[in-house]
Amino acid sequence: MLCFFCLVSDERAVIVATDGDIGTFGTVHYFFNEEPDQFSLDTRTGWVGLRAGLDYELMRRFTVTVLARDGGGEETTGRLRVNVLDVNDNTPLFQKEAYLGMLRENEQGPQYVARVRVS
Repeated sequence: MLCFFCLVSDERAVIVATDGDIGTFGTVHYFFNEEPDQFSLDTRTGWVGLRAGLDYELMRRFTVTVLARDGGGEETTGRLRVNVLDVNDNTPLFQKEAYLGMLRENEQGPQYVARVRVS
């Protein structure tokens, strides 16, 4: 019987499955149910790594199914969910290169000087 769990830190994860058998029958290997483009999996250690950068604006959450198989052919599955955190990775862009504003002398405040648009 295989027991399956996952250890996660901020930057990496390791899949761990334990097996009560000894020798070859107790050796566990790890596989993705469907190979994702974004993640890699070390079949011997269970370490999950990134193949490509993740973009919060494109995909906020990934769920991958991991299969653990022992040397005797026994299998169990588990799911690894990765939540992508948003970071400020886009530079703001002004709609115009320059803006011009004017104020009249002795006007009562507050006054609008210019409307600036940024995306």
